[in-house]
Amino acid sequence: MSAFFPSKFFIDILCTSMETKMQILKHPRTLRSFGRVKARPLTDQQQHLIDHLLPQLRVTPLSDGQWEAWAAPYHAVWLEIGFGGGEHLLSIAQRYPEVLCLGAEPFLNGVAQCLRGIDEAKIPNIALHPHDVHPLLDAMPDSYLNRVDILFPDPWRKRAHYKRRIINPALFARLARIMRPHASLWIATDHRDYAAWITHQCLQQSAFTWVNQEDGATPPSDWHPTRYQMKAEAQGIAPVFFHLTRSST
Repeated sequence: MSAFFPSKFFIDILCTSMETKMQILKHPRTLRSFGRVKARPLTDQQQHLIDHLLPQLRVTPLSDGQWEAWAAPYHAVWLEIGFGGGEHLLSIAQRYPEVLCLGAEPFLNGVAQCLRGIDEAKIPNIALHPHDVHPLLDAMPDSYLNRVDILFPDPWRKRAHYKRRIINPALFARLARIMRPHASLWIATDHRDYAAWITHQCLQQSAFTWVNQEDGATPPSDWHPTRYQMKAEAQGIAPVFFHLTRSST
């Protein structure tokens, strides 16, 4: 494993919550990492999109050969895990029409909002998985993804719920299998304790190289702010960004 020496930026984050390291070691399993799948009732328009547009865009598990054929018209395949209302996913898909943009989100209200954006802008290069992402990851072939974004996942603030945090050793192991060499992994959070948790994770990874150890405040160049980021920044909370790449060996 490579030796990592994070900058003062990340060391300060680590020092705020050293107990997270033990919590990581105690909870390596894959558990449900999301809460409710629906908050308020869907409008008639949202339900129509769920019933009629979603089936056309839904990601379904395929055999290895089918996965490759499905992506053949595109130059790359990217995945956003937990796309919320789809603000970032929609922006990325429009900016990179040559990329097949996959989005996983179990919260039905968010899926409906994303579908509305797809329908209004007629975006052709998005496919959605409206469920827990882990079965989707397990179904993908090796070295399939060129980029993965995990933006503002639920921090599960209570200590008893740390085991439900999606950023954990099991997820990194899954991503290591399905991401191509040099593929990018971006993680963002506005919760300082979760940032400490993620920092510990980055320090333990041998399959990934932590790129931005010196600067966790700068988002990717193609960044589109999400509603969660804007809400946090309105409260004076700055997000933390982690950029890793899949190692070549």
